[in-house]
Amino acid sequence: MRTISITAFLALALVFLGTACGSDNDGPFTDISKRPDVWPKPTDPPPASPIYHDVKERVPTEEEIERESRERPATLAAGIEGALLQGDTLQKETAFVYLLPELLQVEPARLLEMHARLEQGPARRQLASEIARQWMSSDPAAATRWIKGLEGDDRRAAVTAAVGDLAPWAPGTARALAEGAGMGQEAEVRKLLSPAER
Repeated sequence: MRTISITAFLALALVFLGTACGSDNDGPFTDISKRPDVWPKPTDPPPASPIYHDVKERVPTEEEIERESRERPATLAAGIEGALLQGDTLQKETAFVYLLPELLQVEPARLLEMHARLEQGPARRQLASEIARQWMSSDPAAATRWIKGLEGDDRRAAVTAAVGDLAPWAPGTARALAEGAGMGQEAEVRKLLSPAER
């Protein structure tokens, strides 16, 4: 009785699989990435349901929607200021992540007025940092002009935050901002820029 070696058996199996996969049949080994000759026709959407339900929620009128859109910037500003002055860490984080970017997009002047109105201190510096950091990513020219107009601790906080954010992905912009704001030689700023200069 002759025994077939494992090598010969595997060779025969591979030849069989190669033949099956290479053939132009519609069997289980057809190429699924190949486009079919005939595509099924698109079907029409189902008809609208004849069953209607009364909506219990009140739908706002056009006037209410327009009024809300006019009042939205003031609402955003109030939320940010309240979180800054009286909020805990979570409220501040929420304001900076959700409210500040929206207000910065629709009405940045309101944010700048808020910053100018705040008393000197941690809240004002924190707001300067967040405005600088987020505004540099959306409108670098306007943010740079505003940062250069700041003084003292506010300028230091804004430049440090913006440079720290920019240095990993835009080291040239970060360096230009630091130099333009007169803080290129500050130890903290140089430390932030040093990994980008390697």
